[in-house]
Amino acid sequence: MKNEEVIEKAMSILSKYSLCDSCLGRQFALLGSGLSNRERGKAIKIVIFMKSFSVTGTIDSETLRYLCESGFKPAITIIESRRLFECKAKSCYICGNILSEKSILEIVEKIEKKLEGLDFESFKVGCRVNPDVLEREENIRSYFKLEYGESIKSDINREIGKKLQKRLGKTYLLENPDVTIIVDFIKDIIELEIRPLCVYGRYRKLTRGIPQNVWYCPVCRGRGCDKCNNTGRLYQESIEEYIALPILSAANGSDYKFHGAGREDIDVLTLGNGRPFVVEIKNPRVRKINLEKIVNEINEKASGKVEVLFLKYTDRKTIRRIKRLAEISAKTYRAVVTFEDKICTEKLKELEEFFKNRVVNQRTPQRVLHR
Repeated sequence: MKNEEVIEKAMSILSKYSLCDSCLGRQFALLGSGLSNRERGKAIKIVIFMKSFSVTGTIDSETLRYLCESGFKPAITIIESRRLFECKAKSCYICGNILSEKSILEIVEKIEKKLEGLDFESFKVGCRVNPDVLEREENIRSYFKLEYGESIKSDINREIGKKLQKRLGKTYLLENPDVTIIVDFIKDIIELEIRPLCVYGRYRKLTRGIPQNVWYCPVCRGRGCDKCNNTGRLYQESIEEYIALPILSAANGSDYKFHGAGREDIDVLTLGNGRPFVVEIKNPRVRKINLEKIVNEINEKASGKVEVLFLKYTDRKTIRRIKRLAEISAKTYRAVVTFEDKICTEKLKELEEFFKNRVVNQRTPQRVLHR
């Protein structure tokens, strides 16, 4: 599209609709780079403003009027200083002025307040706008056959993101940011979607009789009844609580989820180098936690029942990986077998030979069918 065509299109649009600098510039967003839509729209209005003056000194009053109504200050100044006619700026037909400098700054300040006390290094911005706004923009593009525009949502996200990045000194990250900021113009609220904090480690279970997960009473489902002495649970401790609760407290999260690489029966031990796990903390307010200190805290509180070997930061991909590996990883089982009668070494050798290179199918005991 030639420059003259851009100006002619813009003049046609402004003669029919009052658009702010951002909404006008956005209709030509794909033409040129290095400019914000606000700068692009203002530049277009400047050219139109200059065209409204002739070499003989006459002024195109109609052009000045629609520039004034679109909020273009030089046009307003000329009209007022020369007392040409009564004219006031109107709200932007598309966005209703939500993309004005003042509105964007107010939103940024609200976001900053919402982010207070949150530990994060990266963010991105999203928004929800009224469908009527999208429809008005689409109608203009269809009517004037505009092919070089971009989404108003992209415009809003970028303008808010640029200001936040400058004021906060944080990184704008499109993929997996620590926090996603949602500006909801429909409900007039700001929401934070905080990326979960995932911590990987291995545990050894050194005492029998402790379930991996919280075991709620099957009768009352955790509400409390006579069967569970009104505790809501069949067992008052679990491996997941020994490990996850200290991490949850340190990260100041809202909840947690314990992901184990498989599980062991309640009456068996887990030895060797331990069972892999990931603790997923929901809505963590703190992301930098002292993992070495937490290991010591877990092992101290567990009092020799459970031992955590180490902890490190990870991501949700590891959760899927340890779940898959649990199905195929090699495990060594050691069992204590009691015989009614004495058994000789030869019989044991026969038994060992019988099971050599033989597939043994594992069945679920009735006591754990509740899982």
